[in-house]
Amino acid sequence: MKHILLICSLFCVSAKQAADFTTAISGNIWNAGATWGNLGSTPGVDYPSTGDNATIANGHTVYLNGAENCSALTISSTGGTAALAFFAGSLTASSIELISSGGESKIDEMRYEDN
Repeated sequence: MKHILLICSLFCVSAKQAADFTTAISGNIWNAGATWGNLGSTPGVDYPSTGDNATIANGHTVYLNGAENCSALTISSTGGTAALAFFAGSLTASSIELISSGGESKIDEMRYEDN
């Protein structure tokens, strides 16, 4: 029985499901769980990481201070301002969508490099 459990634990690998994150507070850094309504600081669990979708909600600003990743970033404002700002760092994302309905969606100090 122990051999069967060992074999299963070696070969039964579950793939990480992409998660959807939406900001819960403004003025915090990307890799703080509290920014996204969570308590911890584990990438992909408490804040967006590779393969995850992130939304910066109306009225919120999120700051980058390190090298971060996500699959898709949406910055959505409806009557207010939603923003991504850089202290020092970078964000790698497959897609970025700015949605503005009577407000302002922005990325501060954005630089684009085509490698």
